[in-house]
Amino acid sequence: MIALPVETRLPRNSDSADSARKAGRSFDGGEPAVIACEQRRWARGGRSGLRLDSIRRGLVASWIGVICLVGMAAPASVWGQQAGSGPEPVAAGAPSSPDSTEARPSDSTESEASAPGEKKTKSEPERVGPSSAGPPIPSDAVGPILVAGVAVVAVLPFQINSAKSLQYLSESLPQLLSARLVGTGKVATVDPEQVKEALAKIDALEPSDAQLRALARELEAQGVVAASVTELAGRYSLDARFVPADKTSRGRSLSWSAGSERELVTRLGDLTEQVVAIVSGADPDRVISLQVVGAGDRGESIRRSVTSQAGAAYDPDQVEADRAAIESGDGIARVSVSTERRAGGVLLTFNVVRADAIVGTGAGGAARSGQVVADIRIRGNRRIEQDAIRSRIRTKAGEPLNRGKLAKDVQEVYALGFFRNVYVYAEESPEGLTVTFEVEENPVIRQISIIGNDSVDGDDIRDILTLTTGSTLDYPLLHENEERISALYRQKGYYLAEVSFSISEESQGSVSVDFDVDEGEKLKLRSIQFRGNAAFSNKELLRSFSTKKWRWYSFATSWFDQTGTYSEPLFARDLREVEKKYTDDGYLQVEVSQPLVDATEEGLFVTIDIKEGPQFRVGEIEVSGDQTMDLDALRERVRLNQGDVFNRSYLTADVEALERHYTDRGFFLATVQPLTRLDSQTKTVDVQFDVQKGPLYFVRTINISGNTRTIDPVIRREMQVVEGQLYSARGIQISTQRIRRLGFFEDISFDSKPTDDPSQLDLGVNVVERPTGSFSFGAGFSSQDGLVFTASLAQSNLFGRGYFVNLSIDVGGSTNRYVASLSDPYFLGSQFSLAGSIFVTDVQFESFRQYQQGINFSLGHSLAEDNSARGALNYTYRSREVQQDTGIFAASPIIREVLQGNESASILGVSYTRDTRDDRFTAISGTNFGANIEYAGLGGFARFLRFEARGAWYMGAPDFLFDRSTFVLSTRIGYAIPFNQLSDWSLNLPETTACDVPGSCVNVGQLNQIDTDLRLPLTERYFLGGIGTFQLRGYRARSVGPRRSILRPSEPLLGQPAGLFYPVGTELERDATNNRWVAVCQDTGPNATGNGNGRCNNLNDKNVDQFGDVFETDVVGGNSFISSSFEYRFPISESVGLQGVLFVDAGNAFYEGENLFDVTNWRYGYGGGVLWFSPFGPLQLVLGFPVDPEVFEQSPVFEFSVGGFGL
Repeated sequence: MIALPVETRLPRNSDSADSARKAGRSFDGGEPAVIACEQRRWARGGRSGLRLDSIRRGLVASWIGVICLVGMAAPASVWGQQAGSGPEPVAAGAPSSPDSTEARPSDSTESEASAPGEKKTKSEPERVGPSSAGPPIPSDAVGPILVAGVAVVAVLPFQINSAKSLQYLSESLPQLLSARLVGTGKVATVDPEQVKEALAKIDALEPSDAQLRALARELEAQGVVAASVTELAGRYSLDARFVPADKTSRGRSLSWSAGSERELVTRLGDLTEQVVAIVSGADPDRVISLQVVGAGDRGESIRRSVTSQAGAAYDPDQVEADRAAIESGDGIARVSVSTERRAGGVLLTFNVVRADAIVGTGAGGAARSGQVVADIRIRGNRRIEQDAIRSRIRTKAGEPLNRGKLAKDVQEVYALGFFRNVYVYAEESPEGLTVTFEVEENPVIRQISIIGNDSVDGDDIRDILTLTTGSTLDYPLLHENEERISALYRQKGYYLAEVSFSISEESQGSVSVDFDVDEGEKLKLRSIQFRGNAAFSNKELLRSFSTKKWRWYSFATSWFDQTGTYSEPLFARDLREVEKKYTDDGYLQVEVSQPLVDATEEGLFVTIDIKEGPQFRVGEIEVSGDQTMDLDALRERVRLNQGDVFNRSYLTADVEALERHYTDRGFFLATVQPLTRLDSQTKTVDVQFDVQKGPLYFVRTINISGNTRTIDPVIRREMQVVEGQLYSARGIQISTQRIRRLGFFEDISFDSKPTDDPSQLDLGVNVVERPTGSFSFGAGFSSQDGLVFTASLAQSNLFGRGYFVNLSIDVGGSTNRYVASLSDPYFLGSQFSLAGSIFVTDVQFESFRQYQQGINFSLGHSLAEDNSARGALNYTYRSREVQQDTGIFAASPIIREVLQGNESASILGVSYTRDTRDDRFTAISGTNFGANIEYAGLGGFARFLRFEARGAWYMGAPDFLFDRSTFVLSTRIGYAIPFNQLSDWSLNLPETTACDVPGSCVNVGQLNQIDTDLRLPLTERYFLGGIGTFQLRGYRARSVGPRRSILRPSEPLLGQPAGLFYPVGTELERDATNNRWVAVCQDTGPNATGNGNGRCNNLNDKNVDQFGDVFETDVVGGNSFISSSFEYRFPISESVGLQGVLFVDAGNAFYEGENLFDVTNWRYGYGGGVLWFSPFGPLQLVLGFPVDPEVFEQSPVFEFSVGGFGL
């Protein structure tokens, strides 16, 4: 059975990985942590995060759809290559030439007999569909080669070399690789069960290339991928070999290193790209030269006898057959093969060791076959134990000497990989022959140096090396690492870089290796051109590219967006996006060639050839395997519609939707296999969803473990799966999200366990507790609050019952806050939450100081299964008082508040919040919305109706920007309708009739006659600026909003009417002619109360451009506001929670009657800063610049804040 192509997706992040990271746990060791999941199938427990090992032991023996990789460790050996192994010697007694590459797995050297004959490939209808290793597809529905241009590959179980119990990765890793291969649309994979059955017939732990070729032909595959993963000292090595079934094509060895489990998943993507590139096809190498060395006078006859002659196609299987034939000849002890690849083909050399050269002579004379061996001795070994050498020697004391067996013994000792030369001597004695194996150990690498790497960091180079200090010298491995460095430089755009190595003897038995790099000039990517594309223009195809060609402005941007850099791995991913674009538009037979890179002095010019093929549409859609399925209901669930252009992504989504339909209804093992048939004449694709429901499963018991502090009910009340009910994959998924949102646990996982009843299963909930209490204190300097002292004591899981309690104190020069709060998320065991708080604050505004104390209660309820949305009923009672310390000189709203004294407000409101962010502080995706309506008037002084809303959208930045960076678009808006009248304020001013008559006063009036449009109490008005809820960075805190003239009172002692107010800088005079009082500007007079600049304001001035002297105004806030921000956040250090931020802010506060959506009246700011999610809460340092600042505004504005931030 062959699996078919369908798109797969890998999430950007794993919640469990984030949890582990935030808890400070290393992925490089210690307790295993889930780090990544390939989401293809949610059935088989993957949907709920079920542990794969327990599923494998229990109910499921077939395919696991979601592959979760867990922390790994392994010993040094890898499949197909011993760590530190050296080259095989050319001949016993003679050292290998460092300039020749001995045949090894990467050079297709065979050690087994040729594979059996090929099977004929059967012809089958063309098909497309997803990769699956699940239930077998009927043999009459699927054939070996399904779609033109789609190669069939068999992926073998990975060999896992680890000291830990990680053997389950042997299956999960190839499943992940298969999913990615199939996701390219170029490769189909063989069913893993068929692979296992065929592999079981091979009696070898490490199959030879000949055996792998035979395996590929037996499975009717184009090739076989065999791979291993090795861990050493916290680093990982992924070593793979692709062996084609075709004898005319050579195998290829591939290797990558990874510094973490997360990076290992990325390396699987690189392996995918290489395999796809290999199976695209290439002309076979040819033998350009044939030599036979060491055979003496028999060399010419041997050379004529072999099949692999100069000019013939290079066939590794045939070369191995020739080697075995030579070695089987009389007088031949051993034959090895060395190859050297050049532009024209392969230089082939057979190194022959004659039997008469195997055994040297000692003092006792020549040794003859048939003499009895009396003793076996070993000498020359310094580091390698004698027992390790003896275990490979089959010649035994007491047996007759057999030169052929001695030759095999030499081969076995060489195969250990630790020796440069192996000599055998025989001495006669009265007891018989004493046979001595003398070994010459390969030198040990004591130091590895990188020279000439001016543009690439040495640590980056060392990260990709597989050669390590302490290992034995291995020339093939040296060449491999030389190529690794060259590949790294090509990845970074240095296509002219040349790499060489030199070896220096340090001391006896040890050497140092120096890699010398001549970097050359970094070539800029100048052009990317497509040929053969008709359905999409070059511009459309390049739109989704992460690779960007060099432009005139790239000098300023290339340092962060890598513009102009051609990176092969990144470009391969870009080409996969091109294929996806075509297959999602019906071009199922599209072929995208490997890029043709032309390197010139001007730069790199890349050309990609495309064969689009025909466009297919959706034909008939059917369902098999479930007769109860309503086809009309099916059509509502799937995105594919008959007659529409076929879209492979839709097919993938439809499969997942249908599987969810069944797994959410108790069919734990349900799978949906899409079978598709292409009709080349009608250009349609018929789709048949083959449903395998399996039996219904009920949850018998739910067992919770790992909760050492939290009581069971706290976890159980978050569960959406109940004992006795049908199993629901969605219920477990939502349960995981709800438990994670509690914030009490580092890790959450679910285990399914079989029971005696085949229709029931037990569900295990495994949690790892995290610290939930915190005590913090500190000091700092804030631009808003001056010197700040802060302390807090918090516990989010009080007594293990989920109660939250918090005590916090912030004391500063301009702000003092004291808050105590307590909340119960399930009040009295109900589904309602109850929270209460007491607060006292003292805040300095620009022109006044406000004191506040109050209490707040909130009764809430979840509005979503995963608790991402909540509604609440809120009540607040607070008392506020405004003080002004500059006498009575202030704007009219401030004077009213000061004269009023204490003001209270009794507020009842409802609120709604919805938070789908993937992380509260370092989110890279999701949204955060909130809205509330408040009414004040249930007693108290203030009376108003307020509407507020906020929203934030988190969008992951493109790959060419910083990793895990985010764009954030946020908006907050508020509007209050006042019900207070000016007569509500108790001003206690002298009564006067002056100015009662219209026109009797000019620029002067009673307080209740001035600014009559400002009826919302000052304590409830909006002030923007600075950092926080009402942020507008680039402006001082609480400095942005409507302004009014600063007033002074009349002076009865000077004969003026009492109780009148007029602008500072003016003098009140009696106009006898018109019988009225007039405030005349006398700002520079001897008794002036202004600032002396000669300019004065008018009582009717409301906007900044109307004021004669804006310095003689106060900010009085607005009854409405809008604050919007666009940010780019990028990590500086994820380990300490440090982020950088670039921002543009916009908004303003508006007085009654103004239009807050008039962008011409908005204020704008921009700048950058740093966010640190410290133990004291989010800390911000921001440098902001106002756009078109007013004369009274400073620029730039530096701000520092500890606590929260806007959105």
